[in-house]
This record gives sequence, C-alpha cells and structure tokens, in this order.
Amino acid sequence: MPVRVRCRCGQELVLRYSEWVYLLLGIVILCLLINTTLLVLFYLRLDAPIGGPHARRQVGPADLLRPAPAAPERPRLPPEPSAPVAPSPREKPGAPTVPSAEPVVAEPPGAPGTSPRPKGEPLTHRPPEERDVLREALVPRRPEGEAPAEGSSRPAAQRPPAPPWAGEGVLVRLAILEGSRDPVLTSAFLLDADSRLRQRALDRLGTSTGQLSAADAVKARALIEAAPREIQGDGRTRKLLESLGNPAAGSPTPGAGGGDPQGILESLRGAVERKLEEEALGALSRCIAERANAGLDVVLLVDVSRSMEGAFEALRRESLWLFEALPWASTGFRMGLVLYRDGVELALDFTAAPSGDLLRMLRETRPEGGGDVPEGVHEAVEAALSLGRMRWRPGAERHIVLIGDAPPPFPEVARLRILASQAFRQGAYRLHVLGVRPEPGAELPFLPAIARGAGGRGLTLDDPARLGIEVLLCLFPPDAHPAVRGLAGALREVFLPEEKPYRS
Repeated sequence: MPVRVRCRCGQELVLRYSEWVYLLLGIVILCLLINTTLLVLFYLRLDAPIGGPHARRQVGPADLLRPAPAAPERPRLPPEPSAPVAPSPREKPGAPTVPSAEPVVAEPPGAPGTSPRPKGEPLTHRPPEERDVLREALVPRRPEGEAPAEGSSRPAAQRPPAPPWAGEGVLVRLAILEGSRDPVLTSAFLLDADSRLRQRALDRLGTSTGQLSAADAVKARALIEAAPREIQGDGRTRKLLESLGNPAAGSPTPGAGGGDPQGILESLRGAVERKLEEEALGALSRCIAERANAGLDVVLLVDVSRSMEGAFEALRRESLWLFEALPWASTGFRMGLVLYRDGVELALDFTAAPSGDLLRMLRETRPEGGGDVPEGVHEAVEAALSLGRMRWRPGAERHIVLIGDAPPPFPEVARLRILASQAFRQGAYRLHVLGVRPEPGAELPFLPAIARGAGGRGLTLDDPARLGIEVLLCLFPPDAHPAVRGLAGALREVFLPEEKPYRS
C-alpha cells in the first residue's frame, strides 16, 4: 500500500511500497555505519595509553652505555641569611666563612659517590662514574690473547700495513701481481685491500714458493702472518707456512732483520715503481686515475638475428665474467644494452650492476628473425645516442660497442658515418665496431670503416670466443692494450674460478 504525505503547500507526495522500503533500509544502514565508527573510535581511545607517548619503554643494557642527556639548569635561589657559625677547630681563626647556597644532604648508604636513582628517572641519567662501572659489568671482556672478532677494529699496532701500491686501481694492482716473479712481492699482495686480489695472490703462492732462500722465506712468512684473518684461516695458508718451514729451526725470527712487514713493504716500493714506469702499465694507471671521478658509461649494441646464433652464444658465455669484471675494474662504471634485428628490439638504460638485469636479458633472448642481410645498425646507434632512452652522464667517458655480422642498408651507411663522426666530435661518444664473420672467409663491408671516424676500434673477429677481451680493450687507450690483453686469463679465473657451462 503506498504512503501518502501531504505538504503544507498543498502538494501530496506518494511513496510506493518499494520506495519507502528502500528509504527505511537506507536509514538503518546509516545508523549501523555511525555505530560502527563510534565503536572503533572508542576502542582506539581505550588502547591509546598502551602505546601512547606516556608509555614506558623498557631500558636494556645498550641504553645504559649511551651518554646521559644534559639536564636543564635549574634557577638558583638567593641564599637565605643564616646565623653566624662558630669556626671549627680545623679552620684557622680569622679565615672568612662562606655560607652554603644549598643545604647539605647526607650521603645515603652504599657505594661512595653514588646516589639512589629517583623514581621514574631513566637509567641513562646515571653519573659518568656509575656508567663506567656499569660498562665494566655489562660488556664482556675478551680473554687475553684472543683475536678480535671479524669486522671489529684492530689496534693500530696489529693492523696490516698498507702496501706501496695501495693508491693504484685494482686493475693496475692485478697487472703488477700477474707480472710478478718474486714470491715476496706476491706475498705482499696478501695485505691488499681487495679480497679478490688476496685470493689470487694465495693461488699464485701455491706454485711459486718451491725454491726460496732463507731470507726470502722469512720475509714471505712475516707477510703471510700479517695478513687478515680471512687469509689466516684458509687451508692453503697452513700448507704454505708448512712449506716455508719453521723460522726458529735455523732462520732468523720474524722480528729480526728482514722479518718486519712494514720494512719488507718499503723495500718493495722500488720494484713496484719500476713496473709502473713501463709504458703499457703507466698508460693503464693514468687512464684509471682520470676516469675515477668522472665515471665510465658504456652501451652494448648486439645483433640478435638468426645469423648471430653462434656468436651470441659465445657472447653470453663471455659475459659471465665480463659483466662482473667491468664494474670491479672501473670506478663509476655503468652499462646499458640495446638488442636489434631489422629494428631495435629492446633498450635497457644504464645500470651499475650489469650482471643482474642485463645478463638475465642476454640469457632469455634467442637469436631469430632478420631474414635479409642488412640489419638495423643505424637504428641501434640512434637509440644508444638518444637521451630519451639512455641517460648519459655529463662529463663521463662514453663508449658504444657494436657487435654484429651485417651492415646497415646501403642508403643508411653514409648517414650513419656522419652521425657517428658528429657524436664523437661534439659529444665525445666513441663508437667501436666488432664484426663477427657469419662464416669463415665472409667479408663484412662498411662495418669496420664506421668506427674509424668515430674515435673507436673497428675489427673483424674470426673467433667469437674473443669477444670478451675485445670488448674490454675497447674501453682503454691503445697504449694500455698490452697490459690489458695480458689480464684476460687472470680475469676469467678471478671471476669464473670454475668453468660454469651455460645452460640455455
């Protein structure tokens, strides 16, 4: 039955059955929402004292060792006039007496110089003397003679001395280590700041200490015993010390003559400086020092068409060590990746850890497509130079490394040469081209010539397994190439100690 409501103005409002039922339900739902809101507010209000600002915080041992906050200075009241006090027998007659501004409080029983903690006062408000006593009681003492825990600071007298090459880059230090034929110099690398170089030196010492004089054995043993705990606990170190023999059995003790680690390192300074004067190693040292502050940005352009299947598989294997060695060897290193066929398939912006997303993308990509011979080389170079896709750093050293087996379409060759040349002259972008022969004896027209006017390297490879070292050489000046080329095997062994077969 409909509900009729008459207004004062004479109009009549008729609500049918369905309409006034909906109105009633709406009022009920509104009341439920209001009640629920009030209940939630009431519950939060009840729970506020438990976690509110006035809640007490449990004080642990670490809080006792923190310095107490400075207490606010209370205003001092003027001293009340007091009756003259008779001088004590110990005071000299005639000495002036100073009235006390504060009443004398009797010291409570207990430890002298301490006072009871008032109720509600944090333990961190203890006087410094009491905190010293608590520190002695709470901090466990290390037994006498026990070595400090890993990561703790060692006393200055026990810290390993700094080698004379400590200011050089890790790649220069690796080159000095690999070129060393002196077991004492190799032993000194056990004190290097880089853990990989320490492990590399330990590997080399296992095969180079067979014929040592008594004096060199004492020096090597002193350097080994001054090495960090990581080296001391290695099983190879124990075998090495056994092969060097006991210095007390006829050789001078490590503390006598040539057994001082700091003196041994200073005696090696001349040999290290002579190595750094070599042309290739000196050029490598200068290059690393110049880019230490500016950084190094590299974009890798890779052809992923079907004809690149063999070369792409070799590149994936080489990237297992290359993508970890590059950030380690160059401070401020970043790498980007562009994959192309007839056009750009994928562009990944710069990252400081190419062994993550970039390596994963290379593993997931399969060479396919690209049926015609010309490929989209020009589009890949344009994508690398595009500021919208690649965020090049101003002032950083910039390199673009192209790996492919086919040139761009013939009409695009001249335009690509002009683009690469202008990018080099105006923005210092160096374009390197590493051509891979799709089959033995095949020619790759135009590809190496593109790099000549762009300040980069241009060559054709018969063996795709050399892609890793050739990419590394592209990032260093030509006069440093002899030193870098000699490190290829060492870098593979350092970053790929066990040959991991690639699983596709």
